[in-house]
Amino acid sequence: MKASIKLLIAVNVLAFLLIGCGANEEAKKEEGHEEHSEIVKLSAESIKQIKLETETVSLQPFTGYLTIPAKVITNQDNEAQIGSLVQGRVHRVFVKVGDFVTAGQILMTVEGLDVGEIKAGFLIAKAALDYTKANYERQRKLFDEKIGSQKVLLESQAEYEKALAEYKAEDKKIHSVGLSDEDVTDGKMSEEHTSGTLPIKSSINGIVVERNVVIG
Repeated sequence: MKASIKLLIAVNVLAFLLIGCGANEEAKKEEGHEEHSEIVKLSAESIKQIKLETETVSLQPFTGYLTIPAKVITNQDNEAQIGSLVQGRVHRVFVKVGDFVTAGQILMTVEGLDVGEIKAGFLIAKAALDYTKANYERQRKLFDEKIGSQKVLLESQAEYEKALAEYKAEDKKIHSVGLSDEDVTDGKMSEEHTSGTLPIKSSINGIVVERNVVIG
């Protein structure tokens, strides 16, 4: 649609320029007539003799066509280039040029050491967070019941807050490479979600127009 609009605009400008040039030429001719020529009037007999026909100007469909150079480009606001942010080997490719894909659909998988380390870091941070959170809540309950000490409570709180900060950092890391929490924590991972494999997903609905990737 955008390309069509551009073509129409180009045609209108061209027509305007052509009309403008014609108007200038006509103006020059009229100026010349005022100085060097006289008005020629034809009699009814002369008009009949030369078979001159006249017609009232009216709006009619343009049946001709124009051939002009143009370039069709995509709307870059609706275009996405999908790739991997970590180093690795292309494990599998699931789409080809011309395929329609939806947002979130897996296009290919990449496997490598970096992928495994990123997932492991997240799982370790999550385990530490779960443990320190449970311990902090237990110490809080004991303190409220006048059984636990304030020192132990504060220590457990500090450990929990540290684990929470580390978890947020690891969580941000996995999301930055296109992984979700479920991709890492799901206990029923398929072949595409093994520990060293990173699924590369589409960010938009669309059609694959270019594929610069091969397995390996």
